[in-house]
Amino acid sequence: MWLLCCKCNKYKALWQFNKRSDTAFGVQQYCRSCQSSHNKKYKDDNALYITNYRREYNKNHREYIKEYNRNYHFKYKDKINKRQRLYRRFNLSRDALRSSNRRSIKLIQSVKLTNSEKYRIELLYKWANILGKNFQVDHVVPLSRGGLHHPDNMHVIPRIQNLKKKDKDPKEFYGKYYNFIIKGEGHG
Repeated sequence: MWLLCCKCNKYKALWQFNKRSDTAFGVQQYCRSCQSSHNKKYKDDNALYITNYRREYNKNHREYIKEYNRNYHFKYKDKINKRQRLYRRFNLSRDALRSSNRRSIKLIQSVKLTNSEKYRIELLYKWANILGKNFQVDHVVPLSRGGLHHPDNMHVIPRIQNLKKKDKDPKEFYGKYYNFIIKGEGHG
C-alpha cells in the first residue's frame, strides 16, 4: 500500500511511515525521513529551551528519578552486569588507562612510608580480604580530594557504603555522624 507524505508530497510505501494508532491507516502523516529532518530541525532551533527544560525537570523530579533508577538497576541487575563485563572485555585499553590513572594518583598522593606503615596498609587489605568481597579498603579523604595514601587515611568499610561515598569529603558524606564514625568521639 502507498501513502502520500504531507511534507514532501511523494507517494511512499506504508512501511516508510511511523505508526500512529489514532489515524485512519494507523501511521503518521509524514514519512520517516521527513519526520527525522523535522525533529532534527526542531532540536537545533530549540536547543537552549530543551536543555533548560530538562535541567529544570531533573531538579524538580530528583527523588522520582533516583527511585526509578534504583528500581531499574535492581530489576535488571544481571543484564547490566553482563553488559558491563562485555564492555570491559572489549575495551581493555580504556580499563587499563583508568587503572593507570588511579595508580599514578596514588603514587603522587603517597608519602614516604616506614615499614610499620606499609605493614599497616597490608593488614588493612588482608582484613578486607578476610571479611569477604562485601568489604573494601577506603581512603577517608579521597585521593581526588587531596587525601594521602597513608594508613591513617584508610579504613575498611562495607562495599555498598564505599560505592555510595564515591569521592565525597567525609564530613559531607557522614554529616553529623562524622566525629563519631571517623574520630570515634561522642555518641553520634
